[in-house]
Amino acid sequence: MNKKLLAAALSAAFVAPAALADVTTYGVINSSVEFAKATGATTSSQDFKSVNRVTANNSRIGFKGWEDLGNGLKAIWQVEQNVDIDTGNSTTSWANRNSFVGLEGSFGRVLLGKHDSAYKTMTIGLGTNILVDTSADTCNSQAIFCRGDQRVSNTVQYYSPVVNGFSAGVSYGADETRATVGGNRANAYSLSFGGKYVNGGLAVGAGYEHRNDSVATSTGLDTDYFKLVGAYTFASATTLAAGYEHSEVDQFAKSAKKQDGFTLAVKQQLGAWGVGASYTWLGKEKNGAEGDGKAKQWVLAATYDLSKRTQVQAYATKLSNNKSANRNFGINPLNGTPLNGTLSAAGADPQAIGVGIRHAF
Repeated sequence: MNKKLLAAALSAAFVAPAALADVTTYGVINSSVEFAKATGATTSSQDFKSVNRVTANNSRIGFKGWEDLGNGLKAIWQVEQNVDIDTGNSTTSWANRNSFVGLEGSFGRVLLGKHDSAYKTMTIGLGTNILVDTSADTCNSQAIFCRGDQRVSNTVQYYSPVVNGFSAGVSYGADETRATVGGNRANAYSLSFGGKYVNGGLAVGAGYEHRNDSVATSTGLDTDYFKLVGAYTFASATTLAAGYEHSEVDQFAKSAKKQDGFTLAVKQQLGAWGVGASYTWLGKEKNGAEGDGKAKQWVLAATYDLSKRTQVQAYATKLSNNKSANRNFGINPLNGTPLNGTLSAAGADPQAIGVGIRHAF
């Protein structure tokens, strides 16, 4: 009898912490099989030849929780990371996605850690990106639109509560390296602001971001972004969306490079079916590559919901770069030879046709 009581006590000791902590495991497992290529590069040897591939589509797993501190105050935390389900050979680190600890109450939320900037947080998910987390995703820093989006390390952020449909956020990313450039100590911090208004079928978001000392060749050269997006969903489940983004990149002893991006999208939900199309384009780079820096992308997509959490998807997309432009897919980028980071070889035209399955848990 004593042994049984001891076993029960030990079991309770291990179970109790888990029971008292509010911890949620969540994630998305998303994969496609697709035909893809990026040919037409200004230097033909940098073409990405046609290939059939299976993609991980930004699959991820996360853990989050909270503790009630009383008087309406909660401690909140989250740890999230990518999962390369196509190869199983993840090159990403633990907590490489939005991961933080913070406080939440009637005042809003304060976060410390690694997190999407306020610029990104307050302007995504408003309808301009009709098929996220696939090669047809049009909103990413290396794509045509959302070029100012980033996930900020070493960040402190604040997000207000929603008041009459309005909410706002601000984020600061510290430069913990403070590298010496040209004999001067750089301070490559980022400061970001964003706001959003949602009322019924209407959703509007705006953001501004300043990246100090962001040009590696010299201190005092900064980058600034501004973005405005809006969408309206009608009673017929038709969503129309549009967006505008402006960037300015300082140059030494020259006027700043300026460039404007635009996007238009339409999506129709018909029961379990969804169909959509978008067109995104990047104007000439003033004081830079001019007309040769232009790019454009079209997307056609269809989805079918097998359940609330499982969806099958089909898509076709093509991104066309002028000879000096090197924009790429935001997800599953196609890199030429030699590899060019996440950007395409200049002048290459990434394109893909695929089908896939997405499951959220």
